[in-house]
Amino acid sequence: MLAQKIKALITEKGPIPFSAYMELCLFDSEYGYYTKLTDIGKRGDFITAPECGPYFAKAIAGFLENKLAQLENPVILELGGGTGQFAQDLLSFLQTKVQYFILEKSPSLRKIQKDKLTGHDVTWLEEVNFANVEGVVLANEFFDALPVERFTEEGQQCFVTFQDNQLVETGTGQYFEKCLLFKEVLRPILQAFKRGFALVVDYGDERIERSTLTAYQQHQIVSVFDSPGECDITAHVDFTDLAEAFLACGWNIDFLKAQGQFLLEQDILPESGLSAENYAIKRLIDPRLMGQLFKVMGAAKI
Repeated sequence: MLAQKIKALITEKGPIPFSAYMELCLFDSEYGYYTKLTDIGKRGDFITAPECGPYFAKAIAGFLENKLAQLENPVILELGGGTGQFAQDLLSFLQTKVQYFILEKSPSLRKIQKDKLTGHDVTWLEEVNFANVEGVVLANEFFDALPVERFTEEGQQCFVTFQDNQLVETGTGQYFEKCLLFKEVLRPILQAFKRGFALVVDYGDERIERSTLTAYQQHQIVSVFDSPGECDITAHVDFTDLAEAFLACGWNIDFLKAQGQFLLEQDILPESGLSAENYAIKRLIDPRLMGQLFKVMGAAKI
């Protein structure tokens, strides 16, 4: 159904930028993937660190305690709350009292989060409605879902059209992606904080100059054009561009490191060492799994 909607739009207005196509696939109010998403984890199309157990949130909580102690009446703003598992675990480990907000566009995920977080003092937002606060911004696998533009290696922008009733993109040869939305998305969020810290966890690297665009359906890689609205579309985060967006908003970058290194620094390993039952921890820190692919970036406005 979304495919027909996109084809009608192209018929009316001509080829659309890839970012517009990705926006429709993920966030269309009727048929968008995240609009309808009801499951994350083994039964869904992808799995995130919080779904691996409480270890990730416990490590983050330990890191945040020192940061929160430096702030007055701190708030935590989580960008995209997933299933609510991360918030549930994090709030159970945090010793510092905070106001917790989740910025969430997806109606279906918002419902899942509210069910999961019953009994917790959490406020849901569709846009930031506070100002002049002190606190922490958390973004776990948020930026990889922002729509990207596609370019050929010669720098020509790619558009989506259709041929023989099939959705296709313009251009030939090698491609690369660029997210041009980092500043636009971050500015209204970061300007609400007079002092604070930010912690970004996502898969990506610095100065990415290759295509990383991928679509997932039931943990399998599929074409981004075969089932619009039925698969997750994502691209690796270019942390060089993301850091520049934070700097443009008046924040400083404290560090960028591999997730495995960061979690080991937070003493994620049990005293008894890793065992067969601790596969979830291994998955988070092993450089062959999530430990190197995922990065952790810290930023501050103090």
